[in-house]
Amino acid sequence: MELVFANIEDVTNHTFDYVIVGGGVAGSVIAGRLSEKSDTIVLLLEAGKGRINDPLIVEYNAADTPSGGARGYQFGDPEYLRVNNCRCLKIPQKNLNGRKMIWNRGKGLGGSSNINQMAWTRPGRIELDAWEKLGNPGWSYEDIIPYIQKVENFHPLSDETIKAKVLAPEQHWFGRNGPISLAFCEVLTGLDDTIRKTITGLGIPAINNAPLGEYTGLWNCPSTVDPVKLERSTAFKGYIQPHLNRKNLFVLPEAYATKLIWKNDSKPNENGEFSAEGVEFIFGGRTFMARSAKEVLLTAGALKSPQLLELSGIGRPDVLNPLDIPVLVDLPGVGENLQDHYCANAIVFGTLSPMSREKHKTHENFVCLELHPNAAYRTIDLLRDPVEYEKYEELYKKKQHGLLSFTNSDSISPNAEELIELHVKDLANRIANTNTNTLKGLKGQLDLQLERLRDPRLPTVELITAAQFLDHPNPLDPPKLDANALEYPFELDLLTEEFKFARKLRDCEPLKGIIAKEIAPGDKVVTDEQIRGTHLEQCGVSSFSPPVCVSSPTYTDMGCLDTSGTLSMLPREKNGVVDPSLKASLFVYFKHIQKIIIAGLAYAIAEKAADIILGRA
Repeated sequence: MELVFANIEDVTNHTFDYVIVGGGVAGSVIAGRLSEKSDTIVLLLEAGKGRINDPLIVEYNAADTPSGGARGYQFGDPEYLRVNNCRCLKIPQKNLNGRKMIWNRGKGLGGSSNINQMAWTRPGRIELDAWEKLGNPGWSYEDIIPYIQKVENFHPLSDETIKAKVLAPEQHWFGRNGPISLAFCEVLTGLDDTIRKTITGLGIPAINNAPLGEYTGLWNCPSTVDPVKLERSTAFKGYIQPHLNRKNLFVLPEAYATKLIWKNDSKPNENGEFSAEGVEFIFGGRTFMARSAKEVLLTAGALKSPQLLELSGIGRPDVLNPLDIPVLVDLPGVGENLQDHYCANAIVFGTLSPMSREKHKTHENFVCLELHPNAAYRTIDLLRDPVEYEKYEELYKKKQHGLLSFTNSDSISPNAEELIELHVKDLANRIANTNTNTLKGLKGQLDLQLERLRDPRLPTVELITAAQFLDHPNPLDPPKLDANALEYPFELDLLTEEFKFARKLRDCEPLKGIIAKEIAPGDKVVTDEQIRGTHLEQCGVSSFSPPVCVSSPTYTDMGCLDTSGTLSMLPREKNGVVDPSLKASLFVYFKHIQKIIIAGLAYAIAEKAADIILGRA
């Protein structure tokens, strides 16, 4: 049967039970789960295109680069990403020598699951328990893991691969019947074993229980890949595409939401709450309204969702009043607390072709090492050469794994304790000079981050704390966004220590024995001051973007797709926006509530949200 999307007449002539704004990970999950009930009518609006079976999304070797359709080749392409225009990039980053930030976000049904690196990771036990500790009962590790397993469709490893892989986890830890396919790679390059021996030789343990929330050390993670079809597994393919023929599910791509429409002529009810009756959107150059009988569910991502709230009168008066937007709800947390991390690759290996060698020379903020010609390892950068690409095409289809290493700062630097104490003093000064509203929500998070830094069981995670606010009333323009890149001196200190640790690996056996030379940055970057300089010039530049996004001296490609926190799940007195039932007044939000940047968590939040809406949680 042919798969079809809704048409505009379907939308304008219906009143839906639920109108979902944003067809990324959260929106796709919610629409798929709610429409399982045949008496529930669901509309999903997405600004991007549908892209059913688009080879640049689903096929593992679709593009003529080693990134392919599966590894971020679409970065920088406005057809696949909501690449912010200059209104969103207009704030030069004072800590990045005046450079501006490009903040890529997935565009189209499936959102960023269409373009990410496909690494499937779960949040840590201590992290999720800390989230609950901030004032969110029902969101602990034990509460969330069942929802992650509900997402997973794990494809078991062969006995031969289990024997060969030292880090293979217990397979019963994963779910088997979910919509998102997961698989470990069945092909080993040989290099991963050398890296493992080098890293464990420095005292960092190899572990196999990362799926259980204890992930400080060296471990393998599965990828969101269907190993039978050799296709990327996305939120759209898993939750929406198989069900497009449901009579109660309406999906309208290329529908750009502009604001929420309120009941009672934008007046509160007897409880002082505002309730949305629909959403205004642009389709085909014309403005329409989609009506909801029950709820409007806002799942438009960490950058668009707060913008829609502000355009609809929800936010800070000092932001909305100058734009002549009537303030319906004074909610200071809207747009605050934005968090993400840099794409700061520590080390890259390759038996480099001339084309690849020149490309890697442009990345000086991480260590690029050329393997010795007789090292006999197969690395993906060989495929940058068209001749090698054709030769290894079949191998490339099977390369669906990655070796991840998360560790704490003590493992990589002898200066860890000193750096942490300097960071503690810096935070104390900042807290003392922070305005009251921001401090209410921020202090608890900072205290928990300091606990993490001092806890030897936990890896060190650096976050960029940023703010986003509306600065114009045009819904088609991005909001004002200041990334506050490298706001804390500790961030640059840690990046410097990580870089030095990568160099240390280079000089340790058995890795040392297979390295021919360092391609970048080379001898011109040796001292701490020089290392810091490379980060200030290139930090945030993505190693897997097309050249158009990589080498600009003016703009920095964030490279990461893990933006979160702009509608924080916190008590209102702590500057929160969303409560543990995922509501703020009568609005529901998802991924952008989280404080922990982990792939599997976005799906789990949406799965739990569907249960909350349906009264099952």
